[in-house]
Amino acid sequence: MTKSLSKAIALATLMGAAASAQAAPTDVVVNPNGLGEVLLYSLYTAEEGNITNINITNTTNLAKAVKVRFLEGQNSQEVLDFNLYLSPRDQWSGAVTATANGAMLVSADKSCTAPAIPVAGEEFRSKDYIDDGGEQSLARTRVGHFEVIEMGSVDTTTLFGQQLFAAVKAGSQPGLAPADCGFINQAFAKDGAWSVKVTDAATATTLQAGLNNTNPGGLYGSASILNIEGSTQISYDAVAVENFLAGTLHTTPGSIYPTLNGALFAGDVAQRTTAKGAWSAVTPELLSTSTVGSLTLELGRTEINNDYVLDAARGSETNWVVTYPTKRFHVDRTMPDGLANKAAPFANKVLARGPFDQFWDTLAAPGKSCDAVYLNAWDNEEYIKANIDFSPSNSLVGPQFCYETNILTFNGGKVLGGEFVSNNVALEQPDFQFGWMNIDFTTATKPAKSMPAIGFSAVTVKNNNTSNGLNNNYGSSTNHKTTK
Repeated sequence: MTKSLSKAIALATLMGAAASAQAAPTDVVVNPNGLGEVLLYSLYTAEEGNITNINITNTTNLAKAVKVRFLEGQNSQEVLDFNLYLSPRDQWSGAVTATANGAMLVSADKSCTAPAIPVAGEEFRSKDYIDDGGEQSLARTRVGHFEVIEMGSVDTTTLFGQQLFAAVKAGSQPGLAPADCGFINQAFAKDGAWSVKVTDAATATTLQAGLNNTNPGGLYGSASILNIEGSTQISYDAVAVENFLAGTLHTTPGSIYPTLNGALFAGDVAQRTTAKGAWSAVTPELLSTSTVGSLTLELGRTEINNDYVLDAARGSETNWVVTYPTKRFHVDRTMPDGLANKAAPFANKVLARGPFDQFWDTLAAPGKSCDAVYLNAWDNEEYIKANIDFSPSNSLVGPQFCYETNILTFNGGKVLGGEFVSNNVALEQPDFQFGWMNIDFTTATKPAKSMPAIGFSAVTVKNNNTSNGLNNNYGSSTNHKTTK
């Protein structure tokens, strides 16, 4: 028995080694354990009285530079970004909250950022989506998604790296701020060590001073959507991506780089290729060897499954989040290093949009980029409502997701908001109080597709019949169950 067990272990080890040897070392992968170099958060919302609290954690003994970027929900146009410098074992926290006109980021965290976040907070901007066909007001910034991209670790083998490490390191007593965040902002000032604009390989090299990518990863993130008036909190984990850094990607504050395409600047000749290849049967015309192409394929799902709760007796409401974090690279032809930009590296001369059907700037549907989906819902006793359309129904078109962050409301319940990015699913009551629904990305499209979707289901419940006479409200989230 012992000998057989030893042989089985040896065989399993050999098979694991063979699988590892065959894995393409340049393909980005999602880490199921939640640690990585890139963190993808499927939602922030400051609508319906919600505040989105954010955590970014560095689990390593290294100091790390990361880019934090907030993107509105319609077309993922940037509304705010900044550089964050995490000391070893550091955690940064902030919150997105509503303003009179839009949304803003607030943070009392002491970790170093460039630029520094004002005590009163920093408002989101609308500059990047002016005249793009979508909603033009600042209210558009209240719902979206965000990403965190590691730009490198502090290299303490260099003199400047040692100075940088000392600047971001927290004090020896609890609650003390880093030693000298001003050192970082001074490095970006005129005549500072990083006082360059990233435009080509030569200036990019200057910005990498004091950083390396020897030990990338070890970041994790979470967000919680807090509604004080509703007494609910809904939390979810960020999707962690590994094998992303092929080199240091440090850029200036305010730069749109680095992007999920692994680029330092537009037309980055050092942009790495991947072994994952084309969409082949999905979209034969696209041959993409870009980092973001690999990520789109890695996130690709043929269907999403999750629960709904619509129990009227307890005031239950359900919303689903379906976010395409790489969509803008495929559909927005203004993206400097996007796959839809005909001048960008790896772009097809005619079509370069991967699994998506429409460019964002299409004249047929300005302010949208829509893809058909197919919906079926079941109650908890297997009774089916098939081929569901969004309400109000548009039978000529059928249900479509038209945005980068899509919020599905059930029977009009507004748990998460989504004024400019939501669709409603109407389920008859009391037949469909409890059950599950399937979003199929393949049935409604030819050829069948695999869509790069992340997200979760959010449910709130109100219980006004407790023995203590108090109103008790609850909130929960459940990750989507998917087929790859």
